[in-house]
Amino acid sequence: MIAAYLFLLAQSAPAAGLAPVPEHLLRFSYQAGSQQRVSIDASYQTKSIATSRVSLTLLRKVLEVKGERAHIEMKLETLSFGADDPRNAIFDRLSGAAWRGWVDERGRFEALTLVPPNKTPALLHPLIKRLSRLLPGRVIPLPEHALRVGDDWQISAKDLAASPDGSWAKAASGGLTCTLLSATERRAHIALKLDSPVDDKRRQTGTGSLVLDLRSGSVESFKMNSVLHMKTTIAGDTKPIALEQTYRLTSHPGAQL
Repeated sequence: MIAAYLFLLAQSAPAAGLAPVPEHLLRFSYQAGSQQRVSIDASYQTKSIATSRVSLTLLRKVLEVKGERAHIEMKLETLSFGADDPRNAIFDRLSGAAWRGWVDERGRFEALTLVPPNKTPALLHPLIKRLSRLLPGRVIPLPEHALRVGDDWQISAKDLAASPDGSWAKAASGGLTCTLLSATERRAHIALKLDSPVDDKRRQTGTGSLVLDLRSGSVESFKMNSVLHMKTTIAGDTKPIALEQTYRLTSHPGAQL
């Protein structure tokens, strides 16, 4: 009995000489005057519909830093739906639109306001109104507590703001599982898994990755491949539809991509 007790005690005690597993409190820092160019490419397709693409570039500036908060501006520079797309000439008039707001050390925006470009055509006024509710360049909020490599944290669908007007976020459940893959004082690598049911006819799933530059308070790269599973009923016949979506974001410090 004594031998068995000592064996169990040895199994539960920490091994001598082993270093404790380090914990990482992920937080952003900001530098006033810093700027980055952000490139975003997204595509959407189904088996029956040709691929639709959109790409844009934004200039991100840190206008001011107060304590652990920063005043950020994200200015739209280019927006394209692909070569020779007739929409390009219209949406080019949105160039110069800028979002401004305060962001905290966990990457959470308190509020964003949209400053539209000068002399915006009336045709684009409804779109400007929708864009005013969009959170461009919003990073995934960092966890509240310190993590070890391999630990997860959850972000609910309601906090993802998955559509400009928030309608998806209000209806969806589930959300995003983030797993810390590695971390240093400068950079954090995170794996992403999305599972967000909306109702019995719609569900979005996906996987991706995220690299954060903690010292500049920015997203270095973001990738997400997701599928929106839908069921449509036409003339009493219900058919499944899968809308495949890809999203890529990369950013570089300074004035050049």
